Amino acid sequence: MKWEGELVEIDQNVITINQSCLACYPNPFNPEVTISFTVSGENENASINVYNAKGQRVRELRIMGKELGVNSVVWDGCNETGKRMASGIYFVTLNLNGKTMDFKKITMIK
Repeated sequence: MKWEGELVEIDQNVITINQSCLACYPNPFNPEVTISFTVSGENENASINVYNAKGQRVRELRIMGKELGVNSVVWDGCNETGKRMASGIYFVTLNLNGKTMDFKKITMIK
């Protein structure tokens, strides 16, 4: 399953299209994974969501005050309550301004 999102920026009546960029490493991971992403516009409302194989959101990582360009956050493999998640497949989404821009499949091993 592959999905490629596009981020459209409007600047002085010129429209440019940039590929959104989401990378997760190492993959597979244990005990944590670094999630890097690109912020290409100011004041973007951004978040990283992690879902299990059943499609249930297990963690939301709010992105506040990130600078333009490449940034990263670390997911520690825990859910919202701090409980360690089981080995398996997870999906990471990059959400900008309420839209899912990109996603990656990651694998946690123990």
